[in-house]
Amino acid sequence: MTAVKTINGHLVAPMEPGQASVLFPGAKQATMNGRNWVAIPHTLDGARVLRNMGMRAPSPIRTSYNWPRKPGYDPLPHQINTAEFLTLNRRAFVLNGMGTMKTL
Repeated sequence: MTAVKTINGHLVAPMEPGQASVLFPGAKQATMNGRNWVAIPHTLDGARVLRNMGMRAPSPIRTSYNWPRKPGYDPLPHQINTAEFLTLNRRAFVLNGMGTMKTL
């Protein structure tokens, strides 16, 4: 299965006709260059389902979350990775070491 990240969602080659609309409410089907595609809204549930299907779908926290900002501070890559992991996995522990700015 092929996945392409778009601005407001994921563009995915469908599994079976009609299956995408059952798995992903709000999905839209289209034909492009003779191939059928499904546009899936970039939501947390959509990303979870795509990941369960074995696709590398990013969490919406990377694109649509309004990170709290302190003057002179932007979230570091490892903080974004941790937040993404926690949003995609409902049962998880944060075992990052001391000094990795978990509180921020």
